Amino acid sequence: MARKRPNPDANAMPWRVLALESLALTPHTRPRLAASAPGRSRVRSELPRGGDSGPPSAAGVQGGSDVSDVVLTETRGPVRRITMNRPEKLNAMNAELVEAMIEALDAADRDDAVAVVVIAGAGRAFSAGADISKRPDAAAPSAREILAASERTLRLYRKLLETRTPIIAEVHGYALGGGCNVAVSADLVVAAENAVFGYPELKVGLAATAVAPPIVHQIGRKAAFELLTLCENVPAERALALGMINRVVPNGELTERAMAMAGQLAAFDHDALWMTKQTIRRAAAMPLGPALEMARDASLAMKIFED
Repeated sequence: MARKRPNPDANAMPWRVLALESLALTPHTRPRLAASAPGRSRVRSELPRGGDSGPPSAAGVQGGSDVSDVVLTETRGPVRRITMNRPEKLNAMNAELVEAMIEALDAADRDDAVAVVVIAGAGRAFSAGADISKRPDAAAPSAREILAASERTLRLYRKLLETRTPIIAEVHGYALGGGCNVAVSADLVVAAENAVFGYPELKVGLAATAVAPPIVHQIGRKAAFELLTLCENVPAERALALGMINRVVPNGELTERAMAMAGQLAAFDHDALWMTKQTIRRAAAMPLGPALEMARDASLAMKIFED
């Protein structure tokens, strides 16, 4: 006999909305199922074998906007690759690159065909962090300009945290400061043996403020304090031991291994993968008891959407 859901009385909140609100969602904030056609089948996708779906494009091209090529996007089946593309600057993050990264992540997250995002860096490094270079004749930034730059960086960190599509960071060479935060904020990190992580802010006379919260939440206060104050470079194996990354692979196999991991995720039911990420993200910020209740409600919400 099929189980019946509770029948709330007339004054009770509708069951569907109750389940969703327990997940901090509304009936209109679950893009994958909301956008699906009636009678949809459960989607399982595989990466195409051999060859790409086409050359990388500048972030925003798919949306019809005209943006620079400091961030490239490439779609390989259900996987969207987002590549920071300032190789001559070791992908240091200036205003243009940060804005383009936010736009590219948002576009990928809104695309129902994208199951996994892979973030990479062009050239010799993943990202050397914030671009603090300036012209010799440039005036000192105003307080408003400093505030705008800080807000822009925080928007990128928030976007990485809030993106509902699973993110894999594919890291080689330097991943420093803000670049290190981009990497460790991903759901999974695959690093080449030559990857070097670290936070050099204090070395160059900057307070390690904006970069502190993400790494504290990732590896804890003691380990984060060591990284942020001693400013020592962290090789890939040490980063693995600290819990900053998930896998260390040979330098020549990095992209292959990261894409294989993306393909493994994309082969699962996309909606189940989506909800699993939301549950993990929310559980990490909750005590165990409420997290268990939230997980229960997540299961109910999935069943309701299936119906």
